[in-house]
Amino acid sequence: MNKKALLKKRKAALTSLNALLEDARDESRELTAEETATYDGYKASITDCDAKLAEAAEVDRMNAEGVRLAALEGEPTRRALFGEPVNTGHSDQEMTDLDSFRVVSFLRGAVNRSTGDGAPLEGIEREMSQEARRESNEHGVDLKGIGIPQMVLNHRGRTNAMSVSGSNVGSDLVPTDLGSMIDLLRDSMVLSQLGAQHIGGLSGNVEWPTIVDGAEPVEKTEVAEATVRTLGTGIVTSTPHRLPVVSEYSSQLLQQSSTDVEALVRADLMTTLGIRMEKQAINGDGSGANVLGLLGTSGIGAVVGGVNGALITEDHLIDLEGAVELVNAATGNLGYLVNVKTKTRLKKTVIEAGQTDKVWHQDGSLNGYSSVGVTNLVPSTLTKGSSGAVASAVIFGNFNDMLLNQWGGLDVIVNPYTKDSQGIVRVTVSSFFDMVLRRAASFAAMQDALTA
Repeated sequence: MNKKALLKKRKAALTSLNALLEDARDESRELTAEETATYDGYKASITDCDAKLAEAAEVDRMNAEGVRLAALEGEPTRRALFGEPVNTGHSDQEMTDLDSFRVVSFLRGAVNRSTGDGAPLEGIEREMSQEARRESNEHGVDLKGIGIPQMVLNHRGRTNAMSVSGSNVGSDLVPTDLGSMIDLLRDSMVLSQLGAQHIGGLSGNVEWPTIVDGAEPVEKTEVAEATVRTLGTGIVTSTPHRLPVVSEYSSQLLQQSSTDVEALVRADLMTTLGIRMEKQAINGDGSGANVLGLLGTSGIGAVVGGVNGALITEDHLIDLEGAVELVNAATGNLGYLVNVKTKTRLKKTVIEAGQTDKVWHQDGSLNGYSSVGVTNLVPSTLTKGSSGAVASAVIFGNFNDMLLNQWGGLDVIVNPYTKDSQGIVRVTVSSFFDMVLRRAASFAAMQDALTA
């Protein structure tokens, strides 16, 4: 069963589960034994779908890694991690066409279409813009400009570049791996390295259920009536938020056809977008069109330094770990997320007075955990009491429970006019994105850590 079918099956089970609960609530009663069995069936179906979706995501990741390794070894074919061809769903001709897609050509055609000068979008770039329009309609998002579809973002582009060495210079065509734009996006994000899961190809709002069981089973005598559980569900809903970022390129640069320029523009766009996504995922305030980030999510654990904050110590790191362990959520990809100010402070802080061992170990680990992310997107200007805007956030948790959701591809708007006298083209790229925590209790944060 493919991902789309699994999502459809999951949604149907969730709808039926909620309908069952609503009927019982409307009648002011608990579920009957038969209804409880039916509920458990729906719950099992949802859990099974979640497991299969997670497995499919892991297979996609392994396949992408296999393709990357194969490319590094110079293999001309696309192969998965264990030697079998990657099932992309595209024919060899379609794969060749996708190989020829160039972001630089796409942007150049978009500029020409806007100004009326030169050739507009044509060939594979024009075809992919049409695909993006179809895709956006299917996923329920509205393109403001011209689009780059998800199949382009996922595709690991390859190009043939002429050799510049040997006795017959230019006679050999050497395959050059451009990488996939999605891989470039993930590589730019610390959250990905900590274990956050990327989920793409979504349509409309996505509901992730959290199941809350009521009374625990209690032993009964042979003829005593069984305890009927009162069951409930919670829903974490993920909705697409438009995340725009702006990059600027010289008109002269967009006239180039160099593979190096193509790689540079791809990396620049994805890194800029990745930074924006990560900032929102960590500390988005949820207002207006903003994503609600981890630090603002209700239900995460909290460690408090003091009325006016407190200098960060190893005790606080241990307390963060304990806050997650206390609710039986210390599983999966556990690690810390800090900013550079916190890292610097902990590299100078001894574990115990009179010793030389520092809290930040030489191997980069903290409190026995080697999974540590460092980014200045973790805020360092929080306010606590009279401390002023100098407090930092420190996060611990199972980052597998962080879902980074995307709908469709990219929405691209080019503006060759604002800085036309300087020969600069402004490019606004929007992704449709959201972050949700499958289980808020998998995380704990200290938001009043002082570093000086």
